[in-house]
Amino acid sequence: MDGIPLSDVEVFQRVTLARSVLRTIIQPADVKGQKFKKLTILLACLPGPEKMVYCYPMTPLDKWSLDSLRATIQEEGGWSLLVDSPHELSAIAEEKGLSPAILIVPPVPLKYEDLTDIAKNNLLEAVKMIIKSDERIYVEFFNIAEAVNIRLHALELFKGVGKKTLANFLERRKQKPFESFEEVKKVLKIDPAEALAEKIVEEIKREAKYYVFIEPSDPEAQYLGYLDKVKKAYFSKRRGLGT
Repeated sequence: MDGIPLSDVEVFQRVTLARSVLRTIIQPADVKGQKFKKLTILLACLPGPEKMVYCYPMTPLDKWSLDSLRATIQEEGGWSLLVDSPHELSAIAEEKGLSPAILIVPPVPLKYEDLTDIAKNNLLEAVKMIIKSDERIYVEFFNIAEAVNIRLHALELFKGVGKKTLANFLERRKQKPFESFEEVKKVLKIDPAEALAEKIVEEIKREAKYYVFIEPSDPEAQYLGYLDKVKKAYFSKRRGLGT
């Protein structure tokens, strides 16, 4: 994925995505303060504790400009707190169980068509690697997946899952939640990491009828929002276990 790293990032390394936000301030253009100019500032922002957004200014700022930026944020309702270093953003990410490696996504999201041929060829394996590295999170999808409508279950969106297999899987799920991909594979008869990766890539390509994980750009498309649901289920379970 293209973006601006806040620290060194290895190929296929799991990262936390920070939102890029632009804010414009007015600053003096001469010593006397008779002329002014606009300065556009790039912020890297992450949601943190107490529903607050924490931002680090990527644009180099002097004290006057930093104070002016803080004043602008206050005028906008105080929606963000500024941090002094990228390490503080990394610490916030780690508190949420995310990777401390921060990557700032572009203001305009990349489309599949924008990727290089090499990136396209490696996309499926890269997504699969990310899923496997966070198996404890993604296995929760198989514990919480529900019916899309009266005729279709979310699990039936994966190739190879039919009505009979689905019925057996749901019956087994009632007895005990699944804790690993291996447990899911034995009952559902598919490779969970492979199936999840293929579905996500299908959605990245904008070829899906139902968007299970990635919010589509088309507001008319059917979006199920399971990525957020899965993370909430995982962290809720962790809090319940006191870990």
